Amino acid sequence: MRVLLILSILFALMSCKEIGDAIYEPPQIKSLELSPGGTVLPGDTVTAVVTADNPEKGALSYSWEVSPERGVLLPPTDMNTIKWIAPLVGDEYTIKAIVRNDKKSTETKNVVVQSLDKPYVRITSPANNSYFAQMQEIEVIATAYHDNNLSKVWLLIDNVIVDSLDWNSSDEYKFNYIPDLTKIGEVELRVMAEALGNQGNTSSDYVTVSIEGIVPKTGNP
Repeated sequence: MRVLLILSILFALMSCKEIGDAIYEPPQIKSLELSPGGTVLPGDTVTAVVTADNPEKGALSYSWEVSPERGVLLPPTDMNTIKWIAPLVGDEYTIKAIVRNDKKSTETKNVVVQSLDKPYVRITSPANNSYFAQMQEIEVIATAYHDNNLSKVWLLIDNVIVDSLDWNSSDEYKFNYIPDLTKIGEVELRVMAEALGNQGNTSSDYVTVSIEGIVPKTGNP
């Protein structure tokens, strides 16, 4: 009899747990839409709308987050619709909708803020007015970056592109250039970078170096 009573209690507790789980089902988010989406400019207003069902048939509550925490979420911020003013800093931002009953569900979407700033470019080596010999390798080192990263970085010799590199996270770019026998006297070394997603948004830095000719040996060997 005692065993039967214990089993009955355990069965009742398990049934209560299953019923409780059924009562507290989280909201079911059907969609999260951004307008405009994709890529926007600093100062643009993005409207986010989340659509969700409540299995409990009661009221849902809403909250919103943006990461990184920049820009402005316009009040009210506790509805299923929010307006966010894009910041001046270019980056990829994540807008998160949080929907709650007794539990919560979340949904996110990303939007890129395209900064209109020019890329930063600075040649750190060689120094301006350095001297080199013909056929001597010159290592050109530059720091270049943009809030939205870079699509390409180029090395130009006297305004002619001779090499290119893809974006890298270190922001440091190294080129190796060997002046041939046609280069003598002052030569311009220029590094140019283009902002990712904004064709034509370029910036550059340059130094001028002197290439000295190779003097041939004279007399008897």
